[in-house]
Amino acid sequence: MDQLRKNLFQSNIVFTLQLFLFWVLFFGLCRSIFILHNWDAFETVPNDEIFKSFWKALPLDASASGYLIIIPTVLGLFMNLFAGEGTIKKFLLFYHLFLIGLISLMCSAELSLFDEWQSRLNYRVLDYLANPGLIIDSLSSGIIITTSLYFCLLYFSGRWVFHQLIKRKARISKIAWPWALSSFLVAGFIIASAMRGGLLRAIPISQSDVYFSQNAIVNTATINGPWGFFQSIENNAQTSSRNRFSHYLKPEEANEIFHSLVDIPKDTTIYLFQQDRPNIVFFLLESFTSDLIEPLGGFPEVSPNLNEIIKEGYTFSNCITSASRTDQGISATQSGYPAQPMTSIIGQLSKHKNLPSITQELKKENYFSAFYYGGQLSYVNIKAWLYTSGWDHIVDQANLKEYPNKGGLGYHEEVYFQKFLEDVDQYPKDQPFYTLLLSISTHQPYDQKSLRNFQYGKDRNQILDAAHYTDHQIGKLLEAAREKDWYDNTIFVFLADHSGITPRHWPLDSYQHRLIPWIFYGEPLKREFRGKMNEQLVSQVDVTQTLLKQLKIDSDRYPFSKNVMNPYSPQYAYFSSQEHIGWACPEDYLVYDFRTNRITYQKTTQDSIASRSQNYLKSYIIKLKDDYLNR
Repeated sequence: MDQLRKNLFQSNIVFTLQLFLFWVLFFGLCRSIFILHNWDAFETVPNDEIFKSFWKALPLDASASGYLIIIPTVLGLFMNLFAGEGTIKKFLLFYHLFLIGLISLMCSAELSLFDEWQSRLNYRVLDYLANPGLIIDSLSSGIIITTSLYFCLLYFSGRWVFHQLIKRKARISKIAWPWALSSFLVAGFIIASAMRGGLLRAIPISQSDVYFSQNAIVNTATINGPWGFFQSIENNAQTSSRNRFSHYLKPEEANEIFHSLVDIPKDTTIYLFQQDRPNIVFFLLESFTSDLIEPLGGFPEVSPNLNEIIKEGYTFSNCITSASRTDQGISATQSGYPAQPMTSIIGQLSKHKNLPSITQELKKENYFSAFYYGGQLSYVNIKAWLYTSGWDHIVDQANLKEYPNKGGLGYHEEVYFQKFLEDVDQYPKDQPFYTLLLSISTHQPYDQKSLRNFQYGKDRNQILDAAHYTDHQIGKLLEAAREKDWYDNTIFVFLADHSGITPRHWPLDSYQHRLIPWIFYGEPLKREFRGKMNEQLVSQVDVTQTLLKQLKIDSDRYPFSKNVMNPYSPQYAYFSSQEHIGWACPEDYLVYDFRTNRITYQKTTQDSIASRSQNYLKSYIIKLKDDYLNR
């Protein structure tokens, strides 16, 4: 009996179970820190749901642990057969300390990124790693310190637990070969069961198996971060050449439903401008939500200049953003191309030549085009897209080195807005111009000059301060522009690239979070439309067709955009995030988790409306993905 007990405790079985227990505990520690870091989002969540998330997470934590202990278990067989000490044991120690460090880094970095992305780590981080300088520039000292502290806490806690549980307690050594092989087979069965998420499962585990709450943040916390990250990489690799949504509807059904949306029976466009060929200055506002503008239901005093602009402009008060990232926002607004989960068409160099844009259409009409940004445009291939699209003049931080006061992410608006005002006098005099100004300060690290110290935003005061700064620079630019001879012939467009987090902490895919400003302003705007608020539901991508139609330019190359000034255009907006796709219309608001094939929210309770919204969304994403693959 003593020999049996000795063989058992020196075998691969106990060693595997010890490693398995360690990783499950370590993932639980990562989850605890995630919840504590995002405690504001959990304030309204019942305590029992928070505790339940640890229990519900066990199958996915077990699966992740199973993958991590494959190599140690195989090496454990050699230790049972040949020797328990020496090189293998040293390698196993290095292997685990490396993994503890890697996962600690992933989880601690994810905590900081979650504030900005509102999603767990996914494959899109690889786009950012292609430009590591941009990541470093966008990080504030506070984020670096916080991430470092979380890393140290996770790494040294994990190392200590590993030392107590494994290094001191593990007694794997040479035993008789029948015991060694038998224990290896049992250990292999344990690992295989864990990787599949449990014993006797018919299909392997997926992230949907751990979802249990109506609170999205609870389900987000329940996901195993590293497991989800590597699955997102695998899923993207699998869907880069096929339509993962094609099974939603039959091809002919999807085609019929989609064309019922985009085939407009009649065009009686209402024209807002007094001129057919005005100059256009397009402000693409970084992360600028309607919460930041008082007339759109936002906080008071944050954007006084935009408040005044609305009084004299034409405003869409129910504009839904399609995008979640700047690169997606650029293609949405400039190419009428909706955002897709897990990918970006601007990030794909091979698709640039087949992606039309406002600039290309205006170039045919003799427009001069210019793009201004204070940061690096190499981010996600934006600069490559700009050149492919034919922009005549491109300015980013490389052209602004003579100016002082560069921030962490780049030069702030006061620098390149002034650069635009200097450059515009040198634009060709015989051409109208189209200029896009992409703002920067409402993105981390929020290191612009502080013009107003807001107090009511609690943990998001920095965002209010940054928005106030951007608004102030818009006001200064317009004040200077009014003295220029080109001002009276210029339409100003204000639209956000995507939404962002505000002190109201709306859920990521809520209607309120998705609302962004869209404003036309300027002397060419007909007087009868000034100060008017258009309350119809529109999408960010609609600006492409709408603007071109106002200029009486053909817009047939933009099937996913619509002319919202045509009374016959239907009201709807598609949107997406890393985990969801969604559909908004006057009667309904639908959010669908495509990973788990679950509706996470639907506003309507009427079956006919619910079914119609679901079919519209399914047909739209099928046609969008088909189009993406064919470009």
